[in-house]
Amino acid sequence: MKFGNIEIISECRAMKEVFRTINLISKIDVPVLIKGETGTGKELIAQAIHFLSEKSTIRTLNCSAIPKDLIESELFGHEKGSFTGADKNRKGAFRSADGGTLFLDEIGDMSLEAQAKLLRALENGEVTPVGSDSSYMVDCRVIAATNQNLKEKMKKGEFRSDLYYRLKTIEVNLPPLRERGEEDLKLLVYYFWDYFWRKHFSQSKVDPRVLLADFFCQLILDVEDLESIEEVRKKAENYFRGFSFDGNMSLNLIKKQIFFFYYGMKEKDYKGIFWQLLKKGFLAYTWPGNIRELSSYIESSLLLRNIQSLKEEKEETKKRRISKKELKKKIKELIINKYNGRVVLSFNDPEVREFFNVDNQGMLQSLIHRMGLSEQAKDARKKYISSFSDEELKEVYKEVGGNRRDFAERFFLSPIELKEFLGDRLEKLDE
Repeated sequence: MKFGNIEIISECRAMKEVFRTINLISKIDVPVLIKGETGTGKELIAQAIHFLSEKSTIRTLNCSAIPKDLIESELFGHEKGSFTGADKNRKGAFRSADGGTLFLDEIGDMSLEAQAKLLRALENGEVTPVGSDSSYMVDCRVIAATNQNLKEKMKKGEFRSDLYYRLKTIEVNLPPLRERGEEDLKLLVYYFWDYFWRKHFSQSKVDPRVLLADFFCQLILDVEDLESIEEVRKKAENYFRGFSFDGNMSLNLIKKQIFFFYYGMKEKDYKGIFWQLLKKGFLAYTWPGNIRELSSYIESSLLLRNIQSLKEEKEETKKRRISKKELKKKIKELIINKYNGRVVLSFNDPEVREFFNVDNQGMLQSLIHRMGLSEQAKDARKKYISSFSDEELKEVYKEVGGNRRDFAERFFLSPIELKEFLGDRLEKLDE
């Protein structure tokens, strides 16, 4: 759900109740207490309430990050010279938020002395800066948030009961991620994947499906406690039915094979497979850090897997004793290889397999794609089949018994490319 430029991702019943509550209370100018575990999105909810209230400004203060001897100054301001380091007057959070919203995060960490002054400000809208004899009237809405059990702190004498009941005029309880269900977890995974992809890789030539393959291999190592490449290979075969992974394959080659599985799929299709890979481990995990932990996990995995992937490619290139520039030149030569005057991308040429140390056409395609040469390769395939006459095409078509898939493979094409490149000429083959 969107609140201006704030987007809160959820379809679960508990969060829909939260949305309903904040819509109801947004225009009511009373304090709000937001309760929830760390990482559940309390600040986002505060921002959403502020947006709906149409107040002028919002000021945020994290009570746990401010030393106890400075919290009053941060809240109410101070006069110049009132304490060591006070070299100029300061308005403080309340006066800065006048006419708007003051969000006090981690309110449970505030000292009892500061709590007493906060209560006074809430009850009569009056604040007195540290070191001043003058008071100021302020009009701002206070939204407080905590991940602590304030009732337990009240019993221990660590939190004022009168302040607690003043703050909880309206109470919003945020559910932890583990209670929001599979659909919300999937939506959040998709959202963070897209967000961090755009943030870190949108300007690069790295294909998102390459990162999906990397991410998958790392995930089954992380979540399912697999330690050996052999275990990864077996798990990959279980997920990607119909694919066989050679027992001697390195982890990097397994990733390239998985990438080929994704290759050519529409985004919604390979994302669906991606979620199926994640679902078991992600649902079993309790996510103690909630949405913040999920976000951090996906971002760090994307970044680290991309760095690792580049490192592995560099090592493989080094093993071949050829520079990246020479490697790219060699690929271009092979893309524009001439056989009997025809241009062809020779996937099945033994020289190609030996040079690139790959076992099949899919791995070579993924390598070409990652080096930004896919369009040149496609042009080469189009020129190749276009160079055949109708009679020559019919002869090959008869040899394969009219099977279009086999016919496409003869020309190093997919069935989709076959139809795209030949157009009406393809239909004439059946006449």
